[in-house]
Amino acid sequence: MKKIFLIIIVCLGLFYFNSCTKPENKICACGVKNPAKNLPWLAELIKTAESDETLLYFGAIWLENYYGQDVFVTNMPLGGFLYRVFDCEGNDLFNNNDEYWYFLNHLKKDIVIYVSPNYPLN
Repeated sequence: MKKIFLIIIVCLGLFYFNSCTKPENKICACGVKNPAKNLPWLAELIKTAESDETLLYFGAIWLENYYGQDVFVTNMPLGGFLYRVFDCEGNDLFNNNDEYWYFLNHLKKDIVIYVSPNYPLN
C-alpha cells in the first residue's frame, strides 16, 4: 500500500512539474508549450525579426489575454502601425477602433515572448 501511495505521489509530482500552468520559464498559449517555437506563424515572425535589418521588426512580442483568449501583441511597425494584436492562428484582430485602443491602454506586458536585441523593455 505504501508503494502505491509513493508511486501516485511521484506521478503527481512529475505531472505538476511538466504542467503548462507552471510559470517559471515555461510559456504556454494557444494549447501549446513554447508558442514562440510551436506556433508556425509566430516562429516565422520571430525568425524574420532576428534577421531583419529594416527595423520593421524591431520591438517586442507579448502574450496577453483578451476575453479569455490568448493573443500576441507586438509593437513592431510591421509595415503598418504599431501594436498589432494577433490571435492563435496569426490573424490580425483589431482595426483602429475604440475597442482596440481600450485593449492597448490595459496591456500588462508581463509575459514577454520575444525581444529584439538592444530593444529597451520598460
